[in-house]
Amino acid sequence: MRKALSRSSLQWTFFLVFILYVSSSFAIPKIPFNVGILLDKTWNTTNVSFSSVNLQPVILSTHGLGFEEIVTQGCHKFSAKKIVSLIGPEGGLVGGVGQTIAQHFSIPYIGLGMRVNKMHDKHVNLSPTISAQAEAIIGLAIEFGSPCIGIFMSSQDPAGISHEIRKKANSLTLKFNINEVMVGRSVQEYDFLAISREALVMNRSGYCIVVLECGKSMATFIQQVTDSLGIPLGKFLWVTFDDKNLTPQDDVKNVPVGILWMRLSYNWIDLVTDGLRLVDKTLQSQQWTLNSSTVNTSCLQPVTSWIDSKLFFRKMIEQSFVGKTGALSLSSQGQRQTVPYDILRMSINPQGQKFWEEVGSASSTSVHLSSNFWTKNFSHPASNLIRMTTIEDDPVIIVSKGVLKDSEDCTLSQLCIRFERVKIPGTNKTQIQRLRKCCIGYAIDILEHLKKDLGFNVELYFVEDGFYGGYDPKTKTWNGLINELIQGKADMTLTTLTINEVRSRVIDYSNAFLYGETKIMLGQGKKTVNVIEMGFLAPFDTNLWLVSLLAINVTLVVVWLIERFSPYGHFNTHKGRLKYIFDASACMSFIWSSVFKLQLDSVNPRSVSARTTSAVFAFAMLILISTYTANLAASLVTTESQKVSEIRDKKFTDKSSGFKFATLKHSSTEMVFSHSSDPEMRRIYQNMKPYQVLTYAEATQKLNSGELDAFIDDSPFIDLTASKQPDCSFKIVGHAITMHGYGFAFPKNSKWTTPISQLMLKYERRDYFRHLRKKWFTGVCDNSKEAQSKAYRMEFQHFSGLFLVSSIAFVICFALLIVEVFLNRCRRKILTTYNLKQSPNSVRELTGTNLAVIRLSVEALTDNVKAADRRSSTSTTMTI
Repeated sequence: MRKALSRSSLQWTFFLVFILYVSSSFAIPKIPFNVGILLDKTWNTTNVSFSSVNLQPVILSTHGLGFEEIVTQGCHKFSAKKIVSLIGPEGGLVGGVGQTIAQHFSIPYIGLGMRVNKMHDKHVNLSPTISAQAEAIIGLAIEFGSPCIGIFMSSQDPAGISHEIRKKANSLTLKFNINEVMVGRSVQEYDFLAISREALVMNRSGYCIVVLECGKSMATFIQQVTDSLGIPLGKFLWVTFDDKNLTPQDDVKNVPVGILWMRLSYNWIDLVTDGLRLVDKTLQSQQWTLNSSTVNTSCLQPVTSWIDSKLFFRKMIEQSFVGKTGALSLSSQGQRQTVPYDILRMSINPQGQKFWEEVGSASSTSVHLSSNFWTKNFSHPASNLIRMTTIEDDPVIIVSKGVLKDSEDCTLSQLCIRFERVKIPGTNKTQIQRLRKCCIGYAIDILEHLKKDLGFNVELYFVEDGFYGGYDPKTKTWNGLINELIQGKADMTLTTLTINEVRSRVIDYSNAFLYGETKIMLGQGKKTVNVIEMGFLAPFDTNLWLVSLLAINVTLVVVWLIERFSPYGHFNTHKGRLKYIFDASACMSFIWSSVFKLQLDSVNPRSVSARTTSAVFAFAMLILISTYTANLAASLVTTESQKVSEIRDKKFTDKSSGFKFATLKHSSTEMVFSHSSDPEMRRIYQNMKPYQVLTYAEATQKLNSGELDAFIDDSPFIDLTASKQPDCSFKIVGHAITMHGYGFAFPKNSKWTTPISQLMLKYERRDYFRHLRKKWFTGVCDNSKEAQSKAYRMEFQHFSGLFLVSSIAFVICFALLIVEVFLNRCRRKILTTYNLKQSPNSVRELTGTNLAVIRLSVEALTDNVKAADRRSSTSTTMTI
């Protein structure tokens, strides 16, 4: 049974193989697609071959052929093979013939060359155009922060690189000073005045990108003219675009040193290969068929297209891939959108030989410079470790509070090491303990950019004594950061170290990355207040207070007397009835209400003379009270008169004034005074020496407590300290004492000085430091300007005297109340005793007196009623 099954399966296998063989024999043969390649005369085709899985290249070499021979052989060879696309040079004789042949066959033409010479509507260019060159130049200008671009051209071209640079800069909303000058094609045609004028203009503009669109001899001459004007060649960045990708490399003897060559990062073979791949991917995008048209061997006779050329071209420009020449994508016009460049610099080796050194790359407006662009002759990994020393200084270096374990690392910050001396338990010895911390700050942000540009590794540690670096003339030694550099313990400082002449004798500095001024900061401290503060009496002196009180009481007596004896006063009008209305107590209420503008009683003088006297008195009191209020407000406002106005103030030089001020110990600010040739500045140093502080935190604490009246140091640090006070109580006074810059410090003749200095210039041109300063040196107050108009917070002690006087007045008033109650009881007791002793006749007399009073009241009421009747009748008569 098993043998029968195996025999049957074997028969079926042979049968299937036979069927497949027969079907393949009768299948429609696959049509091969051909691509034409037109080789330029200048291309070196030795040992060159092209291979493709799905394409069959049809190659025509033009070496030794004339115009008619290229046309004849091209039409015959390419039409016979029915090519679907033609690859060839962009310009020149061969490029023109190639585009003509492609247009005749109605197939896409893939050009290879810098200058676009579009003669065919189905045209693709794989090489960079002038627009791509303009993008690379703008990318360099952005990378270096250059404000201007200068172009030296051998011929005028309205659509040349200067036009494209302006066009691209406008599209990116960038502003550059773009200048161009015609220099001729050779030295014999040069315009010396135009070259000199342009060089001087660019020198005033700053660090400019200079594009040399001219021959090598002319480029060398331009640099010679620039050097003769006293302008260092390093002041500009010299750039050239030389089409080296399609020609052999020339001799470098005539190439100026330091010039940058934006070289295409591929050759013509890579371009042809990517052209073949572009056609191959287009064919794979869908199914294509060839039309059975008549084959023509002459370009003079019309031919029917053997492929849907419009659709083929549309599909071709939709393709994108990464090929031999980098990322390749096309615009709707068939132009390449991104072009990679290699950036090479003409350098000299130790033997004095010139050579092209690759220092970076560019693509579109993106430029990347390798570390050897800055470091030049040292790039060995072992030499890229930099040991840096620093000091804790908010906000330049801010240190984390926690300690990292050996297995932990810093995230978004820099690892920094702090060495601390700790006592060994049970002994009098100490040992150094290594603490791993994380650091952030202004200097750390700069360090991150340096690591990116230079590619080095960093070991950062804190100096043990915590000083910036001061010089001891007795021992003739330095301390702090400067000592670390001199002793060779560190390669560089990472903090804001003031650049000055004294330190420059023993160390080197980079270019400044921060600028500042030495200023004076005043603190209000704690205002001393007496236990019994009588500040509310301060607006007037004692004599004025006494005269004022005397004037008020004299006016009181005068008004009362005038009202008493005036025939129109209360005493002489309706005598007997209004006699007691304006008595002495009512007059006192009226006069004191005029002083304080309060209505204490409704009784006023009736006579004109008394009222006139009261009006004059009220006007005088208005002036007096207004003056008192203004002076009281002025005495309570917090803005005190400045203790000092500038460094030349006598309080700084006079030790007996009791004015206490300081600066940071062993700092550059201290050296400004201690090493000054001005005797007055050295005297100021002697006066501040006993009060020197070690940190900003200590200075702030002493200013707030009143232990210091002023603190002298550099901006922007002193401005930041003032602006970070919650109550804006610190203020900056006077003009700048000195102006200086801050840089990184290196040992003498360090290899890192030059590259880091160049990068500091680059960062400054790119406005990077301004953004960092805004990020790290912004506080609550705007440079403590609020302190000039802000009021003190009033406390109870400021008005203790006022409350004391009010309390004493209350006690006196209470005592007067007791006296009044006592006198009233005594009077009532006497009156009661007296009434009991009187006879009944006295009662009758009293009753008669009361009746007389009642009669007078009735008479007065009757008079009032009659007067009202008369007024009523008069009003009625007038109405009638």
